[in-house]
Amino acid sequence: MIARRFSLVKSVGVLATLAVVASLSVAVAPSGAHPAASPGETVGSGVETATITRDAYGVPTITAKAMPGVWCGAGYAQAEDRLAQLELVRRTVEGTLAQLAGSGYLAQDEDVRTFFYTPAELSAQEATLPKITRAALGEFSAGINAYEAKAFASPASEKALVPYEFFILGELLGTKGPYRPTPWRPIDTVAVGDYLAREFGGGGGSELQNLGFVRYL
Repeated sequence: MIARRFSLVKSVGVLATLAVVASLSVAVAPSGAHPAASPGETVGSGVETATITRDAYGVPTITAKAMPGVWCGAGYAQAEDRLAQLELVRRTVEGTLAQLAGSGYLAQDEDVRTFFYTPAELSAQEATLPKITRAALGEFSAGINAYEAKAFASPASEKALVPYEFFILGELLGTKGPYRPTPWRPIDTVAVGDYLAREFGGGGGSELQNLGFVRYL
Protein backbone atom coordinates (compact mmCIF):
# COMPACT_ATOMS: atom_id res chain seq x y z
CA MET A 1 0.00 0.00 0.00
CA ILE A 2 1.30 3.41 -0.93
CA ALA A 3 2.43 5.40 2.09
CA ARG A 4 0.28 8.47 2.38
CA ARG A 5 -0.49 10.85 5.21
CA PHE A 6 -3.91 12.43 5.63
CA SER A 7 -4.48 15.54 7.65
CA LEU A 8 -6.33 15.58 10.96
CA VAL A 9 -5.88 19.34 10.93
CA LYS A 10 -8.86 19.65 8.60
CA SER A 11 -11.05 17.76 11.05
CA VAL A 12 -9.97 20.12 13.80
CA GLY A 13 -10.74 22.96 11.40
CA VAL A 14 -14.31 21.72 11.05
CA LEU A 15 -14.69 21.81 14.84
CA ALA A 16 -13.27 25.34 14.94
CA THR A 17 -15.63 26.50 12.20
CA LEU A 18 -18.62 25.04 14.02
CA ALA A 19 -17.48 26.78 17.20
CA VAL A 20 -17.43 30.13 15.41
CA VAL A 21 -20.88 29.51 13.96
CA ALA A 22 -22.18 28.59 17.38
CA SER A 23 -20.78 31.78 18.87
CA LEU A 24 -22.72 33.79 16.30
CA SER A 25 -25.95 31.85 16.73
CA VAL A 26 -28.52 32.60 19.38
CA ALA A 27 -31.05 29.98 18.29
CA VAL A 28 -28.82 26.93 18.59
CA ALA A 29 -26.20 27.01 21.29
CA PRO A 30 -26.90 24.57 24.15
CA SER A 31 -25.21 25.32 27.39
CA GLY A 32 -24.15 21.76 28.25
CA ALA A 33 -21.83 19.26 26.55
CA HIS A 34 -19.17 19.49 29.25
CA PRO A 35 -19.12 16.84 31.97
CA ALA A 36 -20.25 17.86 35.41
CA ALA A 37 -17.61 18.05 38.11
CA SER A 38 -19.71 15.98 40.53
CA PRO A 39 -17.75 12.89 41.60
CA GLY A 40 -18.80 9.27 41.60
CA GLU A 41 -20.86 8.84 38.41
CA THR A 42 -21.65 5.14 37.94
CA VAL A 43 -21.86 3.94 34.34
CA GLY A 44 -22.32 0.61 32.59
CA SER A 45 -23.94 -2.48 34.04
CA GLY A 46 -22.96 -5.95 35.19
CA VAL A 47 -19.30 -6.74 34.69
CA GLU A 48 -18.93 -3.47 32.72
CA THR A 49 -19.94 -1.29 35.68
CA ALA A 50 -17.50 1.51 36.47
CA THR A 51 -17.31 4.67 38.55
CA ILE A 52 -15.97 7.87 37.02
CA THR A 53 -14.72 10.66 39.24
CA ARG A 54 -13.20 13.91 38.05
CA ASP A 55 -10.73 16.20 39.74
CA ALA A 56 -10.94 19.98 39.85
CA TYR A 57 -9.64 20.15 36.28
CA GLY A 58 -12.18 17.67 34.96
CA VAL A 59 -9.63 14.87 34.49
CA PRO A 60 -11.43 11.51 34.86
CA THR A 61 -10.38 8.64 37.07
CA ILE A 62 -12.06 5.32 36.31
CA THR A 63 -12.43 2.58 38.89
CA ALA A 64 -14.05 -0.82 38.42
CA LYS A 65 -14.00 -4.33 39.87
CA ALA A 66 -12.93 -5.84 36.55
CA MET A 67 -11.21 -4.76 33.34
CA PRO A 68 -14.45 -4.74 31.28
CA GLY A 69 -15.66 -1.97 33.56
CA VAL A 70 -12.43 -0.03 33.10
CA TRP A 71 -12.73 -0.15 29.32
CA CYS A 72 -16.44 0.70 29.38
CA GLY A 73 -15.74 3.62 31.70
CA ALA A 74 -12.92 4.79 29.45
CA GLY A 75 -15.23 4.81 26.44
CA TYR A 76 -17.91 6.65 28.39
CA ALA A 77 -15.49 9.32 29.59
CA GLN A 78 -14.05 9.67 26.08
CA ALA A 79 -17.51 10.27 24.64
CA GLU A 80 -18.42 12.61 27.48
CA ASP A 81 -15.41 14.79 26.68
CA ARG A 82 -14.97 14.32 22.91
CA LEU A 83 -18.11 12.98 21.23
CA ALA A 84 -17.90 15.48 18.38
CA GLN A 85 -14.21 14.80 17.81
CA LEU A 86 -14.84 11.06 17.80
CA GLU A 87 -17.38 11.43 15.00
CA LEU A 88 -15.25 13.75 12.89
CA VAL A 89 -12.16 11.57 13.21
CA ARG A 90 -14.21 8.47 12.37
CA ARG A 91 -15.56 10.15 9.25
CA THR A 92 -12.04 11.26 8.37
CA VAL A 93 -10.74 7.68 8.45
CA GLU A 94 -13.83 6.42 6.60
CA GLY A 95 -13.50 8.98 3.83
CA THR A 96 -16.98 10.37 4.53
CA LEU A 97 -16.10 13.76 6.01
CA ALA A 98 -17.49 15.64 3.00
CA GLN A 99 -20.98 14.38 3.89
CA LEU A 100 -20.84 16.64 6.93
CA ALA A 101 -18.33 19.33 6.03
CA GLY A 102 -19.03 19.91 2.34
CA SER A 103 -17.37 19.40 -1.01
CA GLY A 104 -14.14 21.03 0.14
CA TYR A 105 -13.30 17.68 1.76
CA LEU A 106 -14.00 15.49 -1.27
CA ALA A 107 -10.34 15.34 -2.31
CA GLN A 108 -9.30 14.18 1.14
CA ASP A 109 -12.10 11.59 1.20
CA GLU A 110 -10.98 10.30 -2.19
CA ASP A 111 -7.40 9.95 -0.94
CA VAL A 112 -8.52 8.04 2.14
CA ARG A 113 -10.69 5.68 0.12
CA THR A 114 -7.92 5.13 -2.40
CA PHE A 115 -4.94 4.60 -0.11
CA PHE A 116 -6.36 3.58 3.28
CA TYR A 117 -7.57 0.14 4.35
CA THR A 118 -10.89 -1.11 3.00
CA PRO A 119 -13.67 -2.19 5.40
CA ALA A 120 -12.84 -5.82 4.58
CA GLU A 121 -9.18 -5.27 5.43
CA LEU A 122 -10.09 -3.58 8.70
CA SER A 123 -12.40 -6.47 9.59
CA ALA A 124 -9.58 -8.90 8.88
CA GLN A 125 -7.28 -6.93 11.18
CA GLU A 126 -9.88 -6.96 13.94
CA ALA A 127 -10.38 -10.70 13.57
CA THR A 128 -6.66 -11.39 14.07
CA LEU A 129 -6.49 -9.50 17.36
CA PRO A 130 -6.22 -11.52 20.59
CA LYS A 131 -9.54 -12.36 22.21
CA ILE A 132 -8.83 -10.11 25.20
CA THR A 133 -8.15 -7.15 22.88
CA ARG A 134 -11.33 -7.74 20.87
CA ALA A 135 -13.26 -7.85 24.15
CA ALA A 136 -11.70 -4.56 25.28
CA LEU A 137 -12.67 -2.93 21.97
CA GLY A 138 -16.25 -4.06 22.48
CA GLU A 139 -16.35 -2.78 26.04
CA PHE A 140 -14.84 0.56 25.01
CA SER A 141 -17.49 0.86 22.27
CA ALA A 142 -20.22 0.01 24.78
CA GLY A 143 -19.08 2.91 26.95
CA ILE A 144 -19.18 5.38 24.07
CA ASN A 145 -22.63 4.20 23.03
CA ALA A 146 -23.91 4.31 26.62
CA TYR A 147 -23.04 7.99 26.85
CA GLU A 148 -24.57 8.71 23.45
CA ALA A 149 -27.80 6.94 24.46
CA LYS A 150 -27.94 9.00 27.65
CA ALA A 151 -27.21 12.25 25.84
CA PHE A 152 -29.89 11.73 23.18
CA ALA A 153 -32.52 10.27 25.52
CA SER A 154 -34.69 13.39 25.66
CA PRO A 155 -34.75 17.05 24.57
CA ALA A 156 -33.58 18.03 28.06
CA SER A 157 -30.64 15.63 27.99
CA GLU A 158 -29.75 16.74 24.47
CA LYS A 159 -29.57 20.34 25.62
CA ALA A 160 -27.42 19.41 28.61
CA LEU A 161 -25.15 16.72 27.17
CA VAL A 162 -24.99 16.79 23.36
CA PRO A 163 -22.04 18.78 21.96
CA TYR A 164 -23.14 22.09 20.47
CA GLU A 165 -21.33 21.14 17.25
CA PHE A 166 -24.06 18.56 16.63
CA PHE A 167 -26.76 21.20 16.98
CA ILE A 168 -24.99 23.30 14.37
CA LEU A 169 -24.61 20.28 12.09
CA GLY A 170 -28.30 19.53 12.53
CA GLU A 171 -29.12 23.04 11.39
CA LEU A 172 -26.75 22.84 8.42
CA LEU A 173 -27.97 19.39 7.36
CA GLY A 174 -31.62 20.27 7.84
CA THR A 175 -32.32 17.54 10.39
CA LYS A 176 -34.86 17.79 13.18
CA GLY A 177 -32.83 18.40 16.30
CA PRO A 178 -29.10 17.79 16.67
CA TYR A 179 -27.12 15.53 14.38
CA ARG A 180 -26.72 12.07 15.94
CA PRO A 181 -23.80 9.77 15.10
CA THR A 182 -24.32 6.10 14.42
CA PRO A 183 -23.25 3.77 17.25
CA TRP A 184 -19.52 3.31 17.69
CA ARG A 185 -18.14 -0.10 16.64
CA PRO A 186 -14.92 -1.90 17.57
CA ILE A 187 -13.82 -1.66 13.93
CA ASP A 188 -14.00 2.14 14.23
CA THR A 189 -11.32 2.03 16.92
CA VAL A 190 -9.18 -0.24 14.75
CA ALA A 191 -9.50 2.19 11.84
CA VAL A 192 -8.66 5.22 13.97
CA GLY A 193 -5.65 3.43 15.44
CA ASP A 194 -4.35 2.58 11.95
CA TYR A 195 -4.93 6.13 10.82
CA LEU A 196 -3.13 7.71 13.75
CA ALA A 197 -0.19 5.33 13.36
CA ARG A 198 0.14 6.48 9.77
CA GLU A 199 -0.51 10.15 10.50
CA PHE A 200 2.03 10.48 13.28
CA GLY A 201 4.38 7.69 12.26
CA GLY A 202 5.09 9.08 8.81
CA GLY A 203 7.26 11.95 9.94
CA GLY A 204 10.04 12.62 12.40
CA GLY A 205 13.06 10.39 12.73
CA SER A 206 15.51 13.25 12.45
CA GLU A 207 16.41 13.44 16.13
CA LEU A 208 19.97 12.16 15.66
CA GLN A 209 20.49 14.53 12.77
CA ASN A 210 19.25 17.42 14.91
CA LEU A 211 21.52 16.33 17.78
CA GLY A 212 24.50 16.31 15.44
CA PHE A 213 23.61 19.79 14.26
CA VAL A 214 23.31 21.06 17.83
CA ARG A 215 26.71 19.58 18.69
CA TYR A 216 28.19 21.16 15.59
CA LEU A 217 26.91 24.55 16.72
